[in-house]
Amino acid sequence: MASAAPLAARAQVCSASACVPGGGSLSSDCAFEWLVTPAPLATGNGLPGRKAVCYEGDPVCDADIDIGNQRCVFPITLCINNDDARLPACQPTDVATFEVRKPSATHPRDAADTANLTALENEVNQGFGVTVLRSGVAVLSGMPNTTMNTCGAAVPIEVPLRQRRSGGVLRGKKRLRVASTGSDGNRDSDSLKLECRPSTCGNGATESHEDCDDGNRTNGDGCNQGCRIETATPTPTATPTPGNTATNTATLTTTPTATRTATPTASATATPTPTAPPPTASATDTATPLPPTATATGSATATSTASAAATATATATSTATETATITATPTVTETPTPTPTATWTLPAMTLGITAYRPQSEGYGAPFQRRAVPAAELTTPGVGVRINGDDDNNNGTSDFVDASVSGENDLVELTLQTSPFPAPAGFEYVLRRTDSGVKVWNNAGKGSNVIDGNDEFVFVSGGTSRTVWVERGTAGDTTLELVARPAGGGSAVVTAQVRLFAFTSVIIALGGENQVPSDPPNSNHGMFNIASSLYGLGYDVHMYDEDDVSSSGAGAAYDEVVRAVSRRGIGIVSVYGYSHGGGSTWDLVNRLDVNRASIGTFTVPYTAYVDAIRNASDIDIASETRRPPTSAYHVNYYERNDFFIKGNSVPGANVDVNVNSTPWGADLDHGGIDDHPNVRDGVLQPLLVFVPR
Repeated sequence: MASAAPLAARAQVCSASACVPGGGSLSSDCAFEWLVTPAPLATGNGLPGRKAVCYEGDPVCDADIDIGNQRCVFPITLCINNDDARLPACQPTDVATFEVRKPSATHPRDAADTANLTALENEVNQGFGVTVLRSGVAVLSGMPNTTMNTCGAAVPIEVPLRQRRSGGVLRGKKRLRVASTGSDGNRDSDSLKLECRPSTCGNGATESHEDCDDGNRTNGDGCNQGCRIETATPTPTATPTPGNTATNTATLTTTPTATRTATPTASATATPTPTAPPPTASATDTATPLPPTATATGSATATSTASAAATATATATSTATETATITATPTVTETPTPTPTATWTLPAMTLGITAYRPQSEGYGAPFQRRAVPAAELTTPGVGVRINGDDDNNNGTSDFVDASVSGENDLVELTLQTSPFPAPAGFEYVLRRTDSGVKVWNNAGKGSNVIDGNDEFVFVSGGTSRTVWVERGTAGDTTLELVARPAGGGSAVVTAQVRLFAFTSVIIALGGENQVPSDPPNSNHGMFNIASSLYGLGYDVHMYDEDDVSSSGAGAAYDEVVRAVSRRGIGIVSVYGYSHGGGSTWDLVNRLDVNRASIGTFTVPYTAYVDAIRNASDIDIASETRRPPTSAYHVNYYERNDFFIKGNSVPGANVDVNVNSTPWGADLDHGGIDDHPNVRDGVLQPLLVFVPR
């Protein structure tokens, strides 16, 4: 299951039109709101509608993964004191009291109503700490809650499909109606309709409420059990990146070169002069870079003479000229090197666990095989008896026996793995968090799946496999069904169930000629209460009042002794009607007398309904003795019946003559145990005082 969102996030969700105001006054409708997934479509006023529809098995809205139990489980979250921008006229202050008006506490229509009522009341009382009322009377005490924008855990609300006599099914409906009141007396009344419809998935035609339909309800094939498309996992791909490269670039360089050029030089020419002395001349040939020079010296006399002439000569000079040359120069540019990336796809794999309530005196009798709601698999989990008794009477504790005929203390699990076998490179594994449990392949143990080992790899079987869990110690253990890479590694898909050891045992005793059954006869009130307790996960046992003798001995006594002395139970609760009420006293008294030889236990809760002493089948005397050591005793009785009737029990914590109430004025001995107020008056205190 997904973990709950933080409260701040939940509050934001409410303000974003996901929460459903239940239809109360606009000035108070934010005090309590429903959070439904997915949110119902908006109505004309812009607020979500107050009706949620789910097709059985659709994982979008059905928290119960079992597609064969013909019911939907709506995960409904309760939110209080909402600062809701859609309701500007509503200014929440606190929630002081809360009452569930539907399902009715006095007239539940079926076991689902009872379970839904209890789940809602417990969430409000234990989750929010608020006082819970019934008919205006506090049944669970608490305090006003002033925390703003507070949402609790999801509450599993069961909506069974209706059964046709022909064997077919029709849509099932449940209505929730609640009232919350603030300390200032301001009341918010809210309602919600839930409708579970038979699934059309698997018929090969894609309906308007479906994404696909491949003709089956198998998960893992792209179209799941609710005909919703299963999202494919994106495949990572390698992207090439440039590496190191060399490039040629042109550069201009200056290279000196030598050239020869002709440079003229000046020459001196002798000229006749009227003087006699002969002229003299000298010529100097110089080779200089530039400019070349010539020097002439001479003197003239008044003589007539001829002189030699200097001539021009070539001189060599060195000059520098620029020439462009192309030179290839390698340059290196750093670029990232391509990194290889793994290319893989996580195959579609679906895992599931369906757990069942524990066996009782025999599997399927008197309690029928009953699945645990998916929302309860980890919280509170599934109760398991510590298997320290000796069902096959061979003198050996069942926990250390490898095979036990008549074993009745194991819990059944159905493991779903799809596809099977696991995709290439993966494996399915069942593993435990500690050695507190063992796992076997049948109800009588047979061969072990998990015993000395802590995990088991599935190498054979199919998409569904049944195993049986045995508990050997107190505490709790988590079993995990995982898909992981073959040979080990982290889980990629996980399903879990928490298996805790029971700490209490409850004995329900019917009246004369009332035989335990499931579903119970509608006139057998004590067994109807037991059926509700069984559905809530208690270790409860139903007995005929004749299973307890006037001395307290018998099958019921033996069950309690085994529970305390060999199964680690420390809490015992007993209730009964008519002669079963008298047998309640007989049983508790015998347990108290033999306490030293049995072991340590307490009796926090007992109850009588029109209790009659059970010295014999014809005893008609009222049972007025409070069961010894009972910490809290409830007594409902009537005085109308001429022949057989209960009476007040001195010291009882609740002592009600139903004939003095508006609802029970006409009740007699034959009808008192069937009245919803009486049943509820027995059940609710038990839920408070007796843990699982």
